[in-house]
Amino acid sequence: MSYSWRPEIRSASELSSIPVATSSSGQGGPGPSPLRQSTSQQSVAFGPQGTSPLYYDLTTNNGTLSILPTPLQHCVCRRVFVEYLYDNKVGEPPTMKTGGVKQTPNHVVIKLDLGLNVYGYSGVHILMDVGPEVLSADFREGTFARGVLYMRFVTYAGQSWNSCRTLEVELKQETGQPLFTFMNPILDKNMQVFSFAARDGYYRGCRHWVTNVLLTWKSMNLITSRIKGTHPVAPPIQVDDIFGAIGYDYASPYHAVRDPSTPLLSGIIKGAFATPHEYDEQLVPYMGSRRYEVALQYVYREGLAARLGGI
Repeated sequence: MSYSWRPEIRSASELSSIPVATSSSGQGGPGPSPLRQSTSQQSVAFGPQGTSPLYYDLTTNNGTLSILPTPLQHCVCRRVFVEYLYDNKVGEPPTMKTGGVKQTPNHVVIKLDLGLNVYGYSGVHILMDVGPEVLSADFREGTFARGVLYMRFVTYAGQSWNSCRTLEVELKQETGQPLFTFMNPILDKNMQVFSFAARDGYYRGCRHWVTNVLLTWKSMNLITSRIKGTHPVAPPIQVDDIFGAIGYDYASPYHAVRDPSTPLLSGIIKGAFATPHEYDEQLVPYMGSRRYEVALQYVYREGLAARLGGI
């Protein structure tokens, strides 16, 4: 059976905006910044608890949630986001060898917002990052590099201050689900064990990992594929489902484009899971896939932007 797909242009008015983390002044803009912020000039006020991000390493700790306090395991998650984090100069996340590289590719992560403030935390990033020992070694093109699954609890809800594009994914059940309901399928499938592909001077594969997590959650009726909202709302994105949208990169201050957050078609490059997962790849614009090729034809026809090579 043939498969055809045409990206749908969505206007800014069709997508709701996402709350932006606020500073201590209460004004919209940069919210709480990452740990190890010595290079940042931001001044952010917090309450007595949760003054810094809280990290848990689920790869090194044998893929168990028992390292989390029980209240965090059972906190209800009310919103699901995919974020393109661009600023790793303050320590988040080191996904590349910096020597001689002028531009930083975005690092794609998942963010869940908690229904209640727990220990001073209102959200959690679920991110696959390159292992610290990899970054201290020489970059070896064409190899694979060990990843580490982190849970990073943060003190704010909504978009992260260093996200050039945040996409909200629709929950299947609007009232939300406990955090362990989202995390256990990841660990049951051994997805905390993942390797990045060393390609063209960067460690690539974060979108491959995020996509497989979202596909797992969709198969368990935790989410749908619908994009519920985006920040910023302009420039508009070219698709209305999250798996198509992950086939795009979004312009950050490090990209040589005029408009921030511009969608740039960029096929997904695969890393390597310890346990292969069987999913319908027609949903996902992997580099060289049918969906990517159809999207590429559309981009060229409409005069839109593409970044060949993927991230």
